[in-house]
Amino acid sequence: MKKILLMMMVMVATTGFIFAGTEAGMRELQIQGSFDRNGNSENDDSDYTLSGQLGLNYFLAPYMSVGGVTFISGSVSVPDEGDKTTNESVFAMLRGSLYLTRGAARVVPYLGGQGGAAFIAYQNESNDDSSVSLVYGGFAGLKLFASEKTSWNIEGSYLLYEPDVEENEGDVTYNTTALTIGFSYYF
Repeated sequence: MKKILLMMMVMVATTGFIFAGTEAGMRELQIQGSFDRNGNSENDDSDYTLSGQLGLNYFLAPYMSVGGVTFISGSVSVPDEGDKTTNESVFAMLRGSLYLTRGAARVVPYLGGQGGAAFIAYQNESNDDSSVSLVYGGFAGLKLFASEKTSWNIEGSYLLYEPDVEENEGDVTYNTTALTIGFSYYF
């Protein structure tokens, strides 16, 4: 936790007095990494993964953007029973963002929604399956502008999806809560 706070202080200190200069028609390229907590509605088990993300947004107005993001994550778990489980996921989503500060600002809060598809491969000693399912959720974050064309980003998001890749019959709703830190370039 101390490392995250220190990193945020460094990002804020390096932004100086530069202000956001987003305009309608601009594009944003995002490269981000996230720490994810994955859970489900069937039991209280959770696992934690790291994800890499790549996104492209288009500004409809200085305070509104639409775009897409894709991220890849994977996990390997070995429970006490010894049945090693591998889970690999690729998410492809469309998203819309509303920026809560208008005009020039150094720190810009935002929120939005996203939806798309989750491609999931699940493998253990008794099951080898894959699935494509609908995924949807929301997010909120801050953009800390280091210059007119670059920003550091911190974001929290929540996703829901129902993959059909478990041994158990019936619907199980999965959720992912993520803390994302990244960098954006505006052109």
